[in-house]
Amino acid sequence: MSEAGGALMAILHGAVMQAALSAGVRADVAQGIADTSVRRLREVAGGDTAYIPGPSKRERNRHIIAAFRAGVAIARLSAQYRLSERRIRQILSEARHG
Repeated sequence: MSEAGGALMAILHGAVMQAALSAGVRADVAQGIADTSVRRLREVAGGDTAYIPGPSKRERNRHIIAAFRAGVAIARLSAQYRLSERRIRQILSEARHG
């Protein structure tokens, strides 16, 4: 398994564990659920290439607006979201004039 694939499996395992624990599942049961989820994904999709979409533009824009309102500079948002500063300003302007 590639380094990225291993990291993705670790993220999946952690997310499933956290969701189960948040739902009140005992830690040992949550561990079993997470282990089974990762094992099943490997059985079903192991060796395949999968596209995992990022957040929607609407969700991304909400994060940008919230971060800007919290004091994050436009240049930093531009680098973080890989958008031009001009596009960041457009998103902020659309939010103001919505």
